[in-house]
Order: sequence, then structure tokens, then C-alpha cells
Amino acid sequence: MHASFSKKIPAEAQYSSKSFHASLEVEVADEIANDGPKLQDRLRALWRDLERAVELQIEESNGNGAPSPERLSSESSPNGQDRASSKQVNYLMLLARRAKGWGLPELQKYVKTRVGDVGLYEMSKQDASMLIEEFRAMKPAENAGRGARR
Repeated sequence: MHASFSKKIPAEAQYSSKSFHASLEVEVADEIANDGPKLQDRLRALWRDLERAVELQIEESNGNGAPSPERLSSESSPNGQDRASSKQVNYLMLLARRAKGWGLPELQKYVKTRVGDVGLYEMSKQDASMLIEEFRAMKPAENAGRGARR
């Protein structure tokens, strides 16, 4: 199953916009895929997580597509290292859902406990890589409702 969410907001220049996007691809366990109401619930939860991820991107960019003043740069995390890429963050979201059954709020809380008081899109590439490896080493959670990728 693949889901994505995009949102455009007006940019500084007239007739221009900034686009924000998040997407995930997950495999759904047969017992959920064959049960319409369970599948719809899973899709709704996935959609809400994607929508929250996009809203977080917008919020972290100061709501107008421009980096907020407190950010060091659009490419640097608070510790001066390169920021995690959107692909890393999206993959981390997928792994957290698969390994723990977590949505965006649980993952954000976990990131803050593991790498400091930073948002998902503010952590460094190194921190994102460390967390990705951590989640990849975990077995899929039974309550995650997803089978292993084939």
C-alpha cells in the first residue's frame, strides 16, 4: 500500500508556491488487507501521520516555506551537522510504524529522548542513520499490522 500527502502554500513571490510532501509505502498483513473496515482504519491512520508530517515540515519552515530564524541554515541541524533528508525521515517513519506500530507523535517523542530536543526534520543525517539502523534491527511488531517486506 502506498500513501502520500502534499500541500502547497503561497510563497513570497507573487504567483509562486512552496510544496511540501510526505509519502510511505507499507505492506499490509493479509488479515488486514482482507478485512475492509480494518484496512480503512489503517489507511486513515497512515493518512493522518502523513498529514501531520507535512504540517510539521511547514511549521519547521516558519509556515511560509522559508527557514525559521532560529534554524542555523536549511541544511544544518542545531549541532551544525547536515540535516536528515526527507527520504531518511520518511524511511524512519516507515520503520517505526513497522517495528513498533508507532505513528508520528510516538516517533517524535522517541527522537527527542534519543537525540535531544529536535524535531524529525531538524535532526542530523548521522542521528537519522543511527535511528534507522536501530529500527531496522527490530522485528516487526504484531500490532503494526504489516508483514515483512518481500
